[in-house]
Amino acid sequence: MVAWRSLPQEFRLRLRFLHAADLHLDTPFRGLARHEPDLAGVLRDASLDAFDTLVDTALREKVTFCVFAGDIYDGVSRGVRAQLRFRDGLARLSQAGVASFVVHGNHDPTDGWSSIDSWPDLVHHFGPHRVGSRPVVCDGRTVATVSGISFATRHEDRNLAAMFPPVEGPGLHVALLHTHLRGVAGGSDHGRYAAAGPDDLTNAGYHYWALGHIHTRSTIPLGAGTMAVYPGNLQGRGFRSSETGPKGVVIVEFDPDAPQQLRPGDVSFRACDRVRFETVTLDCGGSEGVTMDLLADRLTEAAARSPEDRLRIIRGTVVGGGPVHDLLAPPGRLEELTEALRDRARRAADHLHWDRVEDLTAAGIDIAALREGDDIVSDLVSMVDHRVASPDPIAGLPLPEPPPSLRALKPAGEAAADRDLIITARDLALEILLDRFR
Repeated sequence: MVAWRSLPQEFRLRLRFLHAADLHLDTPFRGLARHEPDLAGVLRDASLDAFDTLVDTALREKVTFCVFAGDIYDGVSRGVRAQLRFRDGLARLSQAGVASFVVHGNHDPTDGWSSIDSWPDLVHHFGPHRVGSRPVVCDGRTVATVSGISFATRHEDRNLAAMFPPVEGPGLHVALLHTHLRGVAGGSDHGRYAAAGPDDLTNAGYHYWALGHIHTRSTIPLGAGTMAVYPGNLQGRGFRSSETGPKGVVIVEFDPDAPQQLRPGDVSFRACDRVRFETVTLDCGGSEGVTMDLLADRLTEAAARSPEDRLRIIRGTVVGGGPVHDLLAPPGRLEELTEALRDRARRAADHLHWDRVEDLTAAGIDIAALREGDDIVSDLVSMVDHRVASPDPIAGLPLPEPPPSLRALKPAGEAAADRDLIITARDLALEILLDRFR
């Protein structure tokens, strides 16, 4: 048992801890860095800089302890730079009397390589063989207990949540775990490692399940006085819906004398990301007199809404039907629009970069009228309607396997992106059919 720092008087009733997951330290951003060399340096350091901000946040918020719910590193090889930065950050926390508890997940299982022989005081790594528990002791009394277990290998198929023993002792009980919790938003983007159901989290009496693995931030109430939380990843890594928007950690405030009173309102988000990925959508349906300059103006306006001092990488999408479809149809037109937007951002010294602009516009086709027909065109519309309404719109389709160089960039399994792709394919097919046969 280790006695952590004595608590200042103002923090004796309400304590705080920091919950982070999926740091993916030193993630390479290979696709973007290769295609955008001007961004390579910022992207290369983004995850490490975000971790430095995490440590600053923990110290500024005066947390008592931190929990890290797996995927600290981006791969089993881990990398010396990532390991040293993580160790140095935990040393800063330890020197301030802040304890750190760590489990490992599918990207950094315990059978991976490590260059670190020893860790700072007040740092505890949970092993893979059984659930361990460590008390958080302040002023001679236990205010919390953190229990956790790590992945033994990358493809962990045990139900680790079901291995947590019933809680014992006073204070807040935190369960620390990297897992795929069935039914949680954003779960389709991630492998179903160490899968568990909500029932597995409600039987042992833990007040707070500090989870990692799913990159979409969410709070899952599990009944009175207990909840599960995914804080999301620390640094966004692309344009999947689970990677866009603010990324960071959550701060949890609790009363050690009444842990059963913990509520979702006690969990608050703190942004730590160095680079933020965002999407903007411009609907030009039915608009007359649309020009390339007007499109650039509207996209610039849609993107210019954040005063924060961080790099924003933006992907634009133009939707709608009518004249805008013909405007964007010529080869090279989207590339010209993207370059114009980048030039505007450079001249305005904005902290943003345009990744690209996508065209999801459609010709002036009356889909509702086509549904009423009785021919190959109406059959096509009906088939696509059925696909788009499905939870998994590409299930059973004989899709080609992308080349290895593109697999990391493909938003596989993301239903919203799959629906957009199917609708775009439908509209292209309809243009051809209507042009030839009507």
